[in-house]
Amino acid sequence: MAQQISRPWACGLVALILMLGGWQLKTALASDHIDGEITKTEPLADLSDFYAFPTDAGARLALILNTYPIAHAGAHFSDRIGYAFVIRAAQMGDGGITTGQEVRITCTFMDEHSDGHSVRCAGPNGAQTMGVEGTVVRSGYVRLFFGHRSDPFFFDSDWALATSTGGALAEPSGENTMARLNVLTLALDIDRSLLPGTGLLALSAEAFETGAEPRPLDRIGRPEVTNVSLIHRGDLEDVRDDHNRQPSFAASDESRTKVVTRLDENIRYYDALDGQSDWSDVDRSAMVQVLADDFLIVDPAMPCGADAFLEIERSMLSGQAHRTCGGRRPEDDIMDRLYTLYIANDRAPVGDTVDMPYRPIRAEFPFLAAPERGFRSWLKTKIANWKAR
Repeated sequence: MAQQISRPWACGLVALILMLGGWQLKTALASDHIDGEITKTEPLADLSDFYAFPTDAGARLALILNTYPIAHAGAHFSDRIGYAFVIRAAQMGDGGITTGQEVRITCTFMDEHSDGHSVRCAGPNGAQTMGVEGTVVRSGYVRLFFGHRSDPFFFDSDWALATSTGGALAEPSGENTMARLNVLTLALDIDRSLLPGTGLLALSAEAFETGAEPRPLDRIGRPEVTNVSLIHRGDLEDVRDDHNRQPSFAASDESRTKVVTRLDENIRYYDALDGQSDWSDVDRSAMVQVLADDFLIVDPAMPCGADAFLEIERSMLSGQAHRTCGGRRPEDDIMDRLYTLYIANDRAPVGDTVDMPYRPIRAEFPFLAAPERGFRSWLKTKIANWKAR
């Protein structure tokens, strides 16, 4: 009898706690968050978001890499995992986007088990910058920051999952799944003189296991390549882990072929959701070839705006000159942008009604808001990690 009485009481207590936490048990699928088996077991290698955009009127370039999604208060970077920003000079032609001269900025961490974690970032021509957790460092041509930040990604995960797998457009709730969650952030703001070429830039980021022979673990260029663009349904092969382990600009022919096939399948699927065909075979094939090369494209000389994400690629495919900086900023609504592209080929807006980060993006480096604190954030982090991993 006591057990029968305690069960409703316990359920009521859990419901009350969830209500106080202000969060329902929503799916933890987000951007490139938790996008394969490797990232489930090694959250420090789980590159959740990558942002690249010009600052100081194009004189500098901001690079923001987020990792360890749903980071708890004790999460920190480790000397076991390193990160690299891979930047190439790029140009557009009739055959698409080609890349050339490359610069790598590699960041590794020290003092894993102490209270004073530190990082060393090595760039071109032997340049090095060092920093300590939670502090903005200005060293020569580089600004550097690492530590906890409020996760700037925003979307309704239930809507995204239902739309991506349910065969029909779902009804959005307008609830931001990522509200009150934190990530670990590694941010750089770099003088343009350190970067290759004088025009377009192609950019990606990688995570690797440190050691005598570094092992690739994850990579990220454009957002949502893995959890929306390469999503698998039913018994289809999950190609995400293989994609994530490929070098940013030198994926194997076999891997790229699998990515092209899956992208084509998925754009066909999304195109059918609104009950009409918006993509011709020719246009879809051209878009697939561009997306299969997974890197952001930035033009530091051009202004940024609300429609900058994918604007350079879309303009190239339509034979027009691009008008924006491209790349990706933290405030860009990339989910609405991608679903509008895939489902309607930009002919009608599609979205989840979640239109901005939970915390406002700051005007100054490192741009992302301070980390979430308090009971609601702690509770949501506990539950989200339990569901996700």
